[in-house]
Amino acid sequence: MSFRGRVLVINNLVASLLWHRLACLEPPPGLLSQIQAKLVNFFWGGYHWVPQSVLFLSRDQGGQGLIHLASRTATFRLWFVQRYLTGSPDLVWRDVASCLLRRKIQEPSSLHWLLKEPLVHGGRLDVSSSAMPGLMVALYGSRTVTLKQLVEAAGLALADARTLSTVLGLRSLRVVERTLELWRRRLSVRERSLLRWYGGGRAELDPTDVFPDFQLNPGCEELSGPLLKALWKDKLGLHGTDNKTTAGEHSPQWRVLYKPPIKKRTGDLQWRVLHGVVALNVYLSRLDPAVSDQCPFCPGRETVFHAYRRNLEPDQACRGTLLLMARRGEERRGEERRGEERRGEEAMNQ
Repeated sequence: MSFRGRVLVINNLVASLLWHRLACLEPPPGLLSQIQAKLVNFFWGGYHWVPQSVLFLSRDQGGQGLIHLASRTATFRLWFVQRYLTGSPDLVWRDVASCLLRRKIQEPSSLHWLLKEPLVHGGRLDVSSSAMPGLMVALYGSRTVTLKQLVEAAGLALADARTLSTVLGLRSLRVVERTLELWRRRLSVRERSLLRWYGGGRAELDPTDVFPDFQLNPGCEELSGPLLKALWKDKLGLHGTDNKTTAGEHSPQWRVLYKPPIKKRTGDLQWRVLHGVVALNVYLSRLDPAVSDQCPFCPGRETVFHAYRRNLEPDQACRGTLLLMARRGEERRGEERRGEERRGEEAMNQ
């Protein structure tokens, strides 16, 4: 199946089953990233040659138009806000939405309820979507599901990554340190002060504290994607900044690669060549040290621009490329000759 066919299967068959659910419900943390990873794996069918951000771009920009689930989910949230703010005056659900979205800004004052803040199930301190995929499983397995249990393992400053990694059963100390940093960012200055006072004996737990009011908001700040971030030139991939695919002030005309009468397979090959998605020795040598990066026919390195010259002239092109073209030409002439012989035999039999 061509790249275009795989994109159509993903966008029109698989991803379309999620739109109604994503418009009505909030997906669990990490679910969209897992589904997105499976969709990208289906697209490549093996080794991932270019970053996912390249695939999410349109064909005019050098991508394949693959859908990005997080960006589409953020779009649904923005559509809701747009209808809420600029919709018709007689929207029946506006009053209910106003009650739910009215945020009450209050400084936390109860240390008792702060330590009972959950770390899972989409709570304010749930960082599962931003941390490692198996964090929620590790938290459940070690029964570390509240801030109090986390403080007991990592300390009041949430800085003891070694002890926490032992409690959670995680080997990567770097991943645990990054996760602790995410938790520290979720806590406000007032909340961190309460924890310090608790450690210094200046604050005590009071089980009689009143349960705090709920604070609800649309929750779009955790979403990320190509449509929600500014694309800086120094962060773009090969399609935007590499001089190999641009000529001065002129940008490449990517859509030409798939225009008729060019076949889809031929367009995919041209797209792979321009992005360097070709299994040449310069890439295979990085995966297998036993493979040399030298061209088997020429003294230079076997790169994309060594194998595929802009002008395939005998004095410029690689010998391997010329031999391959000659072999393909002989095969094509052989197929034509066998086809003529077969048609001649069918005419004689008739």
